[in-house]
Amino acid sequence: MSQLWYVSNANAEKEWKPDRVLAEQLINLPEKEIEQAFSKIVPEQEKTDYALLIAWRQIFKIREYSKAKIFLKMAENQLSNQMTRHNDWSTLHMLHMTLAKYKRNFKNVILRGKETLKHMDAQGVKSIGRYAYILEAMSWAYYTLGDYQKSLNSSLKIVEKAKSSGDEKEEANALFGAAESYYKLSKLKEAEKAADRAYGLYEKLGDTRGLGHTKKVLGSIHNAKGNLDKAKQSYYIAIRHYQKVRDHHGVANCMYNLGYLHKKTKDYGEAALSFEDAAFHYIKSGSTGGVGMAKMELGKIQELLNSIDQAELLYADARSLLTKSNSMDRMAQLETYYADLYIKQGRKRQAKDSYIRALKIYREANNQRKVTRIEKLINKL
Repeated sequence: MSQLWYVSNANAEKEWKPDRVLAEQLINLPEKEIEQAFSKIVPEQEKTDYALLIAWRQIFKIREYSKAKIFLKMAENQLSNQMTRHNDWSTLHMLHMTLAKYKRNFKNVILRGKETLKHMDAQGVKSIGRYAYILEAMSWAYYTLGDYQKSLNSSLKIVEKAKSSGDEKEEANALFGAAESYYKLSKLKEAEKAADRAYGLYEKLGDTRGLGHTKKVLGSIHNAKGNLDKAKQSYYIAIRHYQKVRDHHGVANCMYNLGYLHKKTKDYGEAALSFEDAAFHYIKSGSTGGVGMAKMELGKIQELLNSIDQAELLYADARSLLTKSNSMDRMAQLETYYADLYIKQGRKRQAKDSYIRALKIYREANNQRKVTRIEKLINKL
């Protein structure tokens, strides 16, 4: 077991070691028997340690999340009157945060992440590893929720800690995350600087996948700056890096972005080829949502070419795939594409219904910028 994630607080003088036979017995218990058996067979003074240990194993190794929740609940009950056991509390909140991550409960990731950091600070933890894990999860959650400033702040905290500890890998990863957030905040100069610094570190470390990630975000930065040729060059370099490590998802993302660039310049034939390549690599990577995104854009290309029947077929495929993957933001985008199609056909009522469906998704996601945009489009009908 990695000591990064679970270190017992049972005895300050000596490291606690679990009884392997007992641990395996607890792991293999049926859910309905866990609480009663745990109460009987685990020594009182070791209950917290065993509960956290088994929860850790269930989450990171075995991935039986419902069982993990039971053990976390028992650990929390044991700790309820022991607020100074900061190591155990930080482990408890970190495990809850990880479960929230798997379930894509972004708000709970942030809440549990904050609690973990609070107890780590009280404990005086100096290791960059756990800090980076927590802050990266929080940065991802903020980013997904559209709070790019807080996502950036989390990444910059990792950069600071990584620099002070000399951890170039964590620094590079955090700089890449910062570049993405700067880009979303339209701070393109800062985004390019952070991405270039990350690229230099990844080169030094020999991290090919990291080089791909960084060139990909540089492509988006150059695109936003209006330098389309430089953007394309960055995406093609990123693709070469991803191909070396057989990262189909990375290749797919770059092909998808290239499709957007070709669509922007009205080179619809090249755009269609790029989106088809993206769909192929998303299939290879197992990304149902990615395939749905590519199909949606292929439908848009057909709509722009006035192949309405073909556009509707591709949109229907995209809807099915995005529904399966629960890609709600993309579903909202698809509804706006449907609205455009209906407007072209003179079907204003159906267009309004599509906009209203998109509006509902954006409101639930608290994306006020998109809400305002859709409301304006509805008012124009």
